[in-house]
Amino acid sequence: SSEGAGVSSYNDLTDQPELKTINGESILGSGDLAVNTSTSGADINSIRPIPDADLSWVSIFPKVASVGNVTTTEGVHHYAIRRENPASAGEVWVDPVNGLDSSNGLTPGTPVKTLNEALRVRTSNDVYMMGSDDINNPVVFSKSDFRNTDAVGNRLKNVIVSGHCKISEAEDDYSALTWVAETGTQVFKATTTTVELNQLRYTKALDADGGFLKIPKIPFNTNIATTITDINNSQFGWYHDISSNELYVRIGNSSTFKDFIKGTPSNASSRMLILGTAISFYAPKGSSLVFDGVFLMPLVSGTVRPRLYMHAEEPNGIEIKNTVTHGIDALGGEYYIEHVKSTSTGGDNFHGFDSGGVSTLGFEVNCDSSFAGDVGTRGAAASGTSNGSAQHGTGDVVRFGGKYYKNHGPDVVDSGSGAFWNCGVEAFGSTAGNNAIGFDITPGSGRMYLDTCLARDEDQDEIQVNNGATLKTFNTTGVITEIGTGVALSYD
Repeated sequence: SSEGAGVSSYNDLTDQPELKTINGESILGSGDLAVNTSTSGADINSIRPIPDADLSWVSIFPKVASVGNVTTTEGVHHYAIRRENPASAGEVWVDPVNGLDSSNGLTPGTPVKTLNEALRVRTSNDVYMMGSDDINNPVVFSKSDFRNTDAVGNRLKNVIVSGHCKISEAEDDYSALTWVAETGTQVFKATTTTVELNQLRYTKALDADGGFLKIPKIPFNTNIATTITDINNSQFGWYHDISSNELYVRIGNSSTFKDFIKGTPSNASSRMLILGTAISFYAPKGSSLVFDGVFLMPLVSGTVRPRLYMHAEEPNGIEIKNTVTHGIDALGGEYYIEHVKSTSTGGDNFHGFDSGGVSTLGFEVNCDSSFAGDVGTRGAAASGTSNGSAQHGTGDVVRFGGKYYKNHGPDVVDSGSGAFWNCGVEAFGSTAGNNAIGFDITPGSGRMYLDTCLARDEDQDEIQVNNGATLKTFNTTGVITEIGTGVALSYD
């Protein structure tokens, strides 16, 4: 399959009672996953359980995955939201160009203007984002948080993309600032009103993927003249002095450069918060949704886990890029994503960690993760800690299919005490130097499972298991390195 290391699909056994048990033990509801290795359909003789995983929370999903050519008409997104209690029936339409938040929003002809209005105020279950017919010219929406206090009875909101849409961070426009040329250089200085400035972007200079090019930041030197010299000697560069709020930028043409500069001021302002509630983003065939400069944070509220669902009918139909931190940053939340691409983020593309004593649970199906730690493909040198996908703490993650590659940390890395099950996952080409690893389970009591996975083209280790951790593999390609008391085993 082009979506993973030989895995094409998974199939639902809920309507096939004869396949619900193996040797008299239940598969569905047992807390264990299993793999169907048949290439011609579900076959009891081809069922292989996954041992020791204890993934009872996956009971909302099909409990059997297929590495054959069996197909299913429903994806993980549809299975997941079956347990949800939706908001009141009905629709609300959102058009940021022609809509008015004073409209009733009940028809495409009377849309509201903002997601904020649709998510927080309206009680309708289905929120339709009205997009364009041109994938290269999507309709731009402003981000909106979604909190349990905004939801009606903490019920699911289902956001459906109609056409091509983009949710973008509201940027600071620096063109109106007073710019002064530094004598004898092509560096210009202006005093900003922003205390912290994480990212500058040319608004008209696009990369090959249609995203903004990031201007590299020049490291600070104690001698500001040296910094100006460094900036002047760079092709493009900038330095922001947060103590004086002076912004230095090197661009050759003084008459036009101001029109190209915008900035994202801080992590918090570019966060789309999902606090203790449930939201679903769905892109049907022929539609797409891009989060540009916006990252998603499912954050626990008390003991209530938020649930984030993202599903595209077509590969990479939902994309997250150019964020100042992780693409998805789940903190004590649950996330279930399918056909989601995350790239060029400032941290991990997909990240889960405990919060308030509550663990994170993740499910990634046929996802694409690349260039983590390389914002806008023009970031600083890799730190080796920006990962393609990472689960930490006490939580679990399931990855089915998909590719994790060319990240500035291990392509897939898990730590802590959870269970991390990977089926048909491909990891390759990490650019993290000594930390360039395909699959990595770090020191701890965690258990990583690699079933029909592929690791290749890594500068350091293709597969690594560290002190105290356990790795179990089946039908997996890649050189395994055991560190300290880390143990690698096979299962059948």
